[in-house]
Amino acid sequence: MRILLITPYFPPQHAVASLRTAHLARCWSALGEEVTVLTTTKRADQRGLDLDIADARVVEIDYRPPRVLERLRASHKGSDEGGADRPPATADGLRPLGLMRRVKQRSGAFSSVRMPDLTDWWVKPATHWAREHGPWDVAVSSSGPYTAHLVGLRLRVGGAVGKWAAEFRDLWTQNHTFRGLFPFTLRERMLEARCLRRADLLVAVTEGFARGLRRRARRTVEVIYNGFDPAETQREATSPKFTGSDLVRLIYTGTLYPGMQDPLPLMRAMKMLKDHHPAEAARFRLVVAGQGDEIWSDLVQRHEVGDLVEVLGVVPRDQALAMQRQAHGLLLLDAVDPERGVLFAKVFEYLLASAPVLVVGGAAKSELGRLIADSARGLHAGNDANRVLTALRDLINGVAADVGERNDELIATYSRDHQARRYLSLLEAMVGSETGSSAKRPASAGSA
Repeated sequence: MRILLITPYFPPQHAVASLRTAHLARCWSALGEEVTVLTTTKRADQRGLDLDIADARVVEIDYRPPRVLERLRASHKGSDEGGADRPPATADGLRPLGLMRRVKQRSGAFSSVRMPDLTDWWVKPATHWAREHGPWDVAVSSSGPYTAHLVGLRLRVGGAVGKWAAEFRDLWTQNHTFRGLFPFTLRERMLEARCLRRADLLVAVTEGFARGLRRRARRTVEVIYNGFDPAETQREATSPKFTGSDLVRLIYTGTLYPGMQDPLPLMRAMKMLKDHHPAEAARFRLVVAGQGDEIWSDLVQRHEVGDLVEVLGVVPRDQALAMQRQAHGLLLLDAVDPERGVLFAKVFEYLLASAPVLVVGGAAKSELGRLIADSARGLHAGNDANRVLTALRDLINGVAADVGERNDELIATYSRDHQARRYLSLLEAMVGSETGSSAKRPASAGSA
């Protein structure tokens, strides 16, 4: 098949979304498909993720939004990670970015989530290139941003692609975090309805997201999980973080999302550990690595547990993976709303690790809770600080939680190769056997 993968997020852009789309392109091309990735030209500050994409062709299409919006994009990191509240005046003496940052943070606009987005200026040239180099057997648009779907929609309506699969790594108008910006929300609902109606296949990354899409689209939605790459998660880091220490470390790698996750039960449990079990507290450390270090620092200061916590900030990916391998325990913070079906990317990395997983917040009936229970990888302590305290003390004293025998057979199904092969089977069934390529797949491709 000639597959066109439409995704603004792709290496070398350093983002979790890039890992998913890169592996799809790599796996499908390794299985014998003709894969072309249609993506955006990456700015200098967007680079940093170097991955081997095998035989897939990568086409970067340049786009030029207004200068003030480009400055807003470039200022996003400083704003979101502790930059000054009031930005310096721009070259023309104006201060437009402060208000725009606030609008962006509240609505999701210009954030690869809600309309408008900087990649709106990418849709037209990307569509033109795809039409000029088509036709394609199938297009797969990976969103967000939603502009990937707008390119897919134009190509499907114009006949440049035979079939179109629209995948949602996050929800669009139903997004739980960002409610959008009126009156753009009206156009978003109209465009989303057209995409849901015209796409030949709808894909979500969690069952919770799929439920939301099914309610909106009133049709079948397939689930293809983000998964893990065994070769990557088991690769040795060049500089392991922890060596020669007798401390018991509970590791959290990833972003902390205020409002979506609630770390307070953990803070309260650590305060009780410190106050009532000081000898055990002296042997314990919570180590957090990822975005949100200012939030973590404020939390531990308010709960007076700073001596039990090490906040590292963002670390290189191979170092984060090494930390997971060397951990005594791994921490997950569940979504506050158990119906949301949020499965953060690190969940799948944790599945493959050896250390037990402690889930705090949310509810055991959540999608994350069920996954941890079904794989027998750890304990869901919910919002009960006393239960979290018991779990911490057991971890410190080497007492294993009674969660059953680790389900490696189930865990193997969450490998990225397994998920990509299932995805490809769906595409082949949609396109038709005459363009399928099962017969030419290498026998060694697609383990698990």
